[in-house]
Amino acid sequence: MKTTKILAIIAACGAAPLTALAGNVDITKNRDSHITVYNTLLGFRYGDPVYDGTLPSGHRLQISEGWLTDLSVVQDPLALGLHQTTTGFAMVTGSPGNYTMSDLTQAVGTLAGTGRIGAADLASSFFDVFVTVDLDDYVLGGGHAPAIGTSLDVVNGHCVSLPGFTVGMTDFTFSQASGWTTATPFTGQVQVIGEMGLQVPTPGTLALASLGGLLLSRRRR
Repeated sequence: MKTTKILAIIAACGAAPLTALAGNVDITKNRDSHITVYNTLLGFRYGDPVYDGTLPSGHRLQISEGWLTDLSVVQDPLALGLHQTTTGFAMVTGSPGNYTMSDLTQAVGTLAGTGRIGAADLASSFFDVFVTVDLDDYVLGGGHAPAIGTSLDVVNGHCVSLPGFTVGMTDFTFSQASGWTTATPFTGQVQVIGEMGLQVPTPGTLALASLGGLLLSRRRR
């Protein structure tokens, strides 16, 4: 059923590839957290997690995988005081009734070249939150990751210092009609508890999942 739905979306949008060149995602936290990273296709999780494990505070997780149209990162702090956050990255293009997501590798390559797009990892002290980052709005709007520990005010899903970010209290869905939307935009305060980065590796770069210099493999089969 899930595969049928994904293939139907591809046929309807006509732009979503089944394969893509590799891309790197890196994550740093200010507290121990359980991290699960998924490749997603037009907002739907595709296949097993590419990483599912614990990231100790202050360490850097780097994963190289083939991207599709978007990416979903779920972080669950292993300490009291913060709730789970799900963050999605994509470049949404088009207009109402004709929205789609660009190939993520191509999007990051176009926006960052050989550089890196660094974005804030947000969390709430009171609620589970869902965050989407529209990469072209973020980069072209001059977005950058605030210092870890910064508190930010979000009003009706948006924060003035984070262009392209939208925060909700219910999960986001993607459709050709409306793009990426949540039924419950968040209003309140969030904390920056880490940073996540996206970049396209140079040719010949090895596909590694590394943590503090150690190789890890935490896939679910």
